[in-house]
Amino acid sequence: MTNAPSEVDGLKCGFVSKAANSLKRPVAGWMVCLVLGAAACLSSQDEMVRHQRVAALGDGIAAEVGDQVVTRSQVLALSQAARITMEEARERLVHDAVVTVEATSMGYMNHVDVVGQRRAVMVRALIERLRTDAYAAPISDDELARHTALRWLDMDRPEARITVHAVVIPADKEDASEWTKASHVAGKIADAVRGEADAGRFKDLAKAVDGEGMQVIVQDLAPVTDDGRVADLVNRPPWGHPTPTFDESFVRGVFALAAVGDQSPLVRSAFGVHVVLLVAIQDALWRDTETRRSMLADEIRAHRMREVLDGLLMTLRSKTPTKVDRSVEEMLKLLSVGRPEAAGWGQ
Repeated sequence: MTNAPSEVDGLKCGFVSKAANSLKRPVAGWMVCLVLGAAACLSSQDEMVRHQRVAALGDGIAAEVGDQVVTRSQVLALSQAARITMEEARERLVHDAVVTVEATSMGYMNHVDVVGQRRAVMVRALIERLRTDAYAAPISDDELARHTALRWLDMDRPEARITVHAVVIPADKEDASEWTKASHVAGKIADAVRGEADAGRFKDLAKAVDGEGMQVIVQDLAPVTDDGRVADLVNRPPWGHPTPTFDESFVRGVFALAAVGDQSPLVRSAFGVHVVLLVAIQDALWRDTETRRSMLADEIRAHRMREVLDGLLMTLRSKTPTKVDRSVEEMLKLLSVGRPEAAGWGQ
């Protein structure tokens, strides 16, 4: 007399005897329930019970439905994701497989919507694998250093100085006489603002000086570090773009000022002759290695994943011939007419 298979053996061999009861539960066969309704599902599940059988299957296989295979790893994944028993998970997958067999026989595998969705699922599966791999390896010191440099404003930021200035710009920077005129006008501005520590009053007084036909710009400037980097915490450069820098001569003049409220002597840069007022000092910020590692972890892993995906796409495109019908391109252009992005909105 043969013993009935245990519940554990049920996953290895196929269906256990009490699968008939689980098939009558509304949670089983959920894909069919969504299409046909609960009543139809219960009827179809009863029919499945009459046709199922227990059989010895290969390692790792929970069930076979025609040419469709339900693996134990699939059952386990669904059980954990849906928080249901292994038995219920298996029956859901079996029910889906039954419907898949019929849909395949009806030619749905080649239906345009199914083909598109299948591609999307495969892409998502590949990306999820890349994500898993990206999270598996520890973050290296080199990765941490590169991303710290990219995020230096929030990870390793030196002290920065905030200024206002008046600059007189020569009309022809190759003409020495133009520089002489610029220095003359800048000297008049320096006399007008001397002793003024308030930024607003400094600008008003500088603007009131006769420029004698020279171009004069009076403006607030972003914070600058002693190596010339713009340390603007509000108007940050886009991700991956280089950090803007100030003229080296101008920066030396700014950091020669001893205290907030001090004014510079005339400072000549590649742009013109400046009079500078030190308005404020922005504090430095430094985070220790482990804090940076924790804060940058997700960004580093996402960057890893993107590099691998970009490399994979480049390789695949180089060895996979791709042709696009010219008539399709024209159609896409016509379809884009009237869309906001076609008019340049949001740029």
